[in-house]
Amino acid sequence: MKITLIADVYGKSNNAIIVSAQKLVENLRMCGHEVKVVSAYKNSDVVLEQRSICCFNKHKQEKNGVVLAKPDDKKLREAIAGSDVVHLLLPFKCSRRAIQICQELEVPYTTSFECQPENISSLFGFKTCTWFNNILYSKFLKKFYKNVHFIHCPSDSIADELTKRKYKAQKYVISTDNQKQMEQMFNDATMFYKEYYALTQKSKK
Repeated sequence: MKITLIADVYGKSNNAIIVSAQKLVENLRMCGHEVKVVSAYKNSDVVLEQRSICCFNKHKQEKNGVVLAKPDDKKLREAIAGSDVVHLLLPFKCSRRAIQICQELEVPYTTSFECQPENISSLFGFKTCTWFNNILYSKFLKKFYKNVHFIHCPSDSIADELTKRKYKAQKYVISTDNQKQMEQMFNDATMFYKEYYALTQKSKK
């Protein structure tokens, strides 16, 4: 399969999300898949500009190994075109734009829930602040996950939490090392979107 990973983060292995992404890519390539990585890091196949976020200064970005990517329509279109499936790692601006392009080009896409709201709130000392985390879960759903049909969950507890919070997409609990299950999710998405896009085209006529 030709798989495009929209990762945002893909730099030094000093962050659990980055380690997970790099392991996923390594294992998929070992299984013979052609994987293209899109992120704001120079070790990616497609390098995007870094986003500047006022509340998330350069010091925090470098300290935590997290730099978010700025969407570039031309680069995203070139990366997504011809893909069998696009996998979106994080629910931020670049992935939101990638979903729109996938829909325009009729390319199947899947997502991960690698970044829990608690990961973000902990950066600002709010990890145990329930109301703040509730806002982030709601924002993630409203801005991103309501538009997806397949979510890769790293654990049962995350899948249960998403179900409790009314995330309606189909959830796959898969360890990064289990490539057979990842391939199954990609195949399920390919079959689903083939019918989904066909119905969409039919409704436009």
